[in-house]
Amino acid sequence: MMTRQRLIRNGGMAFICSGLATITAALGLLTGVLDLIGSYPWLLGEGMILISQLLFAGWFVILGVNIRILAKRGAN
Repeated sequence: MMTRQRLIRNGGMAFICSGLATITAALGLLTGVLDLIGSYPWLLGEGMILISQLLFAGWFVILGVNIRILAKRGAN
C-alpha cells in the first residue's frame, strides 16, 4: 500500500511505481498532442487521423495494463 507521502512525492500518479509508468506518461503526452492536432481533420490527411486514433486506443490499452499490474501487486 502506498503512503500518502509517497503519492504526493511522485506527482499523485498511482501508477508511477509500475514498470510501464514512464512509457505510459510519455505515450499519454504524445497522444494528447496528436489528438489536439487531429482535432482539425480538414487540415490533415486521413493517414494522420488514423494514427491519432490508433495511438489513443493504444494508450488506453497501456493504461489498462498498468492498472492490472497494480491490482495484482496490491492483492498479493
